[in-house]
Amino acid sequence: MRIEVIAPSRGVALLAERDYRVIAAYVIRTRRPSRASSRGTRAEPAPPGVAQALLRWWRQGLEDHAGAKSDPDAAAPIVATEIFAGGMRQVYEDTGDGPTLLDERPALVRADPGDRPPIVHIQNLSQPFEYAGLSEVEPLIPLQDELNTRLSDRASRVTMQSFRMYLAKGLEGADSMPVAPGVIWTTDNAEARVEAFGGDSSSPSEEAHIQEIREALDKASGVPPLASGVVRAKIGNLTSENALRVTLMGLFSKTARKRVSYGRGIVQASQLVLEALDRLGVLRTSPSDRGLRVDWTDPLPRDERELLEAAKLKVDLGVPAQRVLSELGYAATDPGLT
Repeated sequence: MRIEVIAPSRGVALLAERDYRVIAAYVIRTRRPSRASSRGTRAEPAPPGVAQALLRWWRQGLEDHAGAKSDPDAAAPIVATEIFAGGMRQVYEDTGDGPTLLDERPALVRADPGDRPPIVHIQNLSQPFEYAGLSEVEPLIPLQDELNTRLSDRASRVTMQSFRMYLAKGLEGADSMPVAPGVIWTTDNAEARVEAFGGDSSSPSEEAHIQEIREALDKASGVPPLASGVVRAKIGNLTSENALRVTLMGLFSKTARKRVSYGRGIVQASQLVLEALDRLGVLRTSPSDRGLRVDWTDPLPRDERELLEAAKLKVDLGVPAQRVLSELGYAATDPGLT
């Protein structure tokens, strides 16, 4: 068994016409340097069964790559295209003179009626009625651009005003006096004074604006400074579990949303593995045996004393003792448990 992670830039999915969650076909394309010996004998050209959109995408990629070559003497790269459609899998190679069918076999041990491509799609952040999902970084780009602009403005201002200057009044020979640490200026003029100006002057409004942008980034990303390791004085005394949950509520909600999509993908991939093992005869299972569930652990484990007190209250309310013990992690067959 082999589970391969496919980058989105390598594959194109053809979705079912009536359900965007169902993948009708999947195409994976890979470029690699040419080699002296081919991996198989040349067969008949590819039969006309692939959608016209995929063919246009294929030819456009070849033309783009051919136009990007700089060395005319260099060997043309090999473009390998792997197509999953229904329960079948086809592999083509193209060295510049047209695609050649190298391999054709069932995608999952054998092709049964009603098979779908053994591809599991996991969205980063689920988005209704969308196949691609939602990116974590894209909503933060405008805020990051604003922060970069403000920091660049401050860096430019500091650079232009980094030199501090002095205005000496009532000091004789001030133009020849050195300005350095440990130098003492003396005068008999009681009205003499030295005024300093320039340098990086304080700008409270600018600092407040930068701080507000950073807080907006924390809120939009759902990752508070406490979770990222930046401990601030505004968190208070987090002595209780509920206080910590309130502080990390945004991160918990984001993690829960991602667990839905990732958990569904893990379950579907595991079901495909069990089905393949069943078709191979290694591990016989029925469709009902492949019903899996992913149990995620609590990121903030509850206190043992609170768990025991909650279990005791459940027993007092009439919940069966065996069920309460199983929730605590004790098996019914453990000795000494009744």
